[in-house]
Amino acid sequence: MELILTDHERCVNCNKCINVCPTEFANTVVSYKGKLVHSVNHDLCIGCGECVIACNHNARDYIDDTERFFSDLAKGEKISLTVAPSAKFNIPNLYRLFGFLKAKGVRLIYDVSLGADITTWAYIKELTELNLETVIAQPCPVVVNYIEKYKPELIDQLAAIQSPLMCTVTYLKEYKKINDSIAFLSPCIAKLTEIRDANTNNMVQYNVTFKKLTSYLEKYQVNLSEYEEIHFDDIDAGLGVVFSKPGGLRENVEYHKPGAWIRQIEGARHLYKYLDHYSVRLKKNKQAPLLVDCLNCVDGCNIGTGTEKAIPIDDIDVQIKAIKKMHLEKWEEPTTSGKPKYNLFNKFDQELKLDSFKRSYTDKSDLVKVTEPTPEQLDTVFKSMYKMHEKSRKVNCYSCGYQSCTSFAKAVFNGYTQKENCFRYNLEISRLEHEENEIVYGEIQRLNELLEQKVIERTEELEIVNARLEELLRIDALTEIPNRKAFDEQLEREWNRSIREQEPLSLMMLDIDCFKQYNDNYGHIQGDLCLKNIASALVSSLLRTTDFVARYGGEEFIILLPNTDKKGAITKANTVLKQIANLRLKHDYSVVTDYVTVSIGVNTIVASALDSSEDFIKDADLAMYQAKANGRNSVFHINEQK
Repeated sequence: MELILTDHERCVNCNKCINVCPTEFANTVVSYKGKLVHSVNHDLCIGCGECVIACNHNARDYIDDTERFFSDLAKGEKISLTVAPSAKFNIPNLYRLFGFLKAKGVRLIYDVSLGADITTWAYIKELTELNLETVIAQPCPVVVNYIEKYKPELIDQLAAIQSPLMCTVTYLKEYKKINDSIAFLSPCIAKLTEIRDANTNNMVQYNVTFKKLTSYLEKYQVNLSEYEEIHFDDIDAGLGVVFSKPGGLRENVEYHKPGAWIRQIEGARHLYKYLDHYSVRLKKNKQAPLLVDCLNCVDGCNIGTGTEKAIPIDDIDVQIKAIKKMHLEKWEEPTTSGKPKYNLFNKFDQELKLDSFKRSYTDKSDLVKVTEPTPEQLDTVFKSMYKMHEKSRKVNCYSCGYQSCTSFAKAVFNGYTQKENCFRYNLEISRLEHEENEIVYGEIQRLNELLEQKVIERTEELEIVNARLEELLRIDALTEIPNRKAFDEQLEREWNRSIREQEPLSLMMLDIDCFKQYNDNYGHIQGDLCLKNIASALVSSLLRTTDFVARYGGEEFIILLPNTDKKGAITKANTVLKQIANLRLKHDYSVVTDYVTVSIGVNTIVASALDSSEDFIKDADLAMYQAKANGRNSVFHINEQK
């Protein structure tokens, strides 16, 4: 049946769908409007939804019954609703949603958690009464699809009990005598395959997934706050409320059969490999788990393929824990043995018949039309792709989506893909168009080696250039000393060191006296030369590698002095003052002397977490202005003012 849809206009042939699919050939490559795109082979598809999740081009979608469900309600169809346990965690305002649905005409609303309890009750009875050695749980329709199509030898191990959904519907129809059509509010794309399976007796007519329902409500601007809260019409469920989480069935069975060997496994990447292993184990007559609790979705039905996948799993677990406690309190009765009596199963024993909830399965392996090519046939395919040697047939680059070159060749042989979907084939065909094979192979090898070398060389060049660019970002272009960005980074390091080691940190802020007059009268070229000379003098005046000088902006320079107290900072500042004076840079327009001078503000601190490096700089700046106020060509430490 058709379940997964492909929008060929959106498909870009990225091959993600092939790569994530747990079945080898459910995704096929076809030609569409002159390009290669993907389609779904519905006979081979198991409905896992991995391709829908993986496709970030919105080229994959799925069929559900949301629109038909609302259309039939509008026509007056008698419809009752069954609701997956995971709806409690995926649908905000769930009970107001029920109010909306009942206003639309839905008659009864039942929690499938009750069906989960029936499923567990039936599993326990079946395991006990038939003394079964190993059973594969089947609440997950994807698992059933996989076994019926790809592992029919495991059909006898599939539990002969309906899923929680179908157990709920059987209870409604056979025991509550409800003859309405049934809709399922569902977290699962693949539930549609279960609903339409002849072995489930056409008991459910609509699979309404959470995701499509949410889109419907948004599309028609339904405001749920306008509707009253309405709760389920059924009796309260028991431990079945945990069924939707990973290991939910396991938790149920272990509650009733402590110590039972139960294999819990979830997720497409692990599940189907495990079933292969499980099949081999049975063939070898090795002991197997009493129950294999397996789900296609790694986070269980709570974050199924038909959900928005927006809820953190830990948040769900917190809610489930609270719900579980509440429901167990209703059905558990204390006993003298210490193990509580589970009254819900007593109720089932009195009211239900096991046979009502049994089901069968169908071997559908005839749908999987995959022919295993002979070595000779594979060789023919490889040669048609110009893969002449063993090495070229084991590149296994995955770019085609398949796990190996052999799998791709097998797909080509069976008509599920085209050799043009192999990029190496396209490379070879373009190179071999006008030349003999042997010549081209040698040229390809030479070019590959040359390309690799060029890549290495270019990478090294880029690394050098990038390193230089990174360095230039921190160097003042005019003076070729560190700039303000470099200073800010160095200050952050030394500030943190001062806090950590409780050592003094000093700062000198320098400003060239009367520099505007210098520029105005000598010109900007001479002004730039002055700045360079000052910068060079500052660098040469610092004797320690830990001292750090930078151009702070305009005619301002700044010097950072780690491990330097007030006395040492003032001494160094006076040294700098003399160093600048010794340059004897002519300045006939200065109000101080006939030569270029500087004013220096100094600040010293032993930093703490309560101090601010911004205030540290600000105080040094204030000290510098005080030095200017004192007549310029001088040093002033801020602490002298404080």
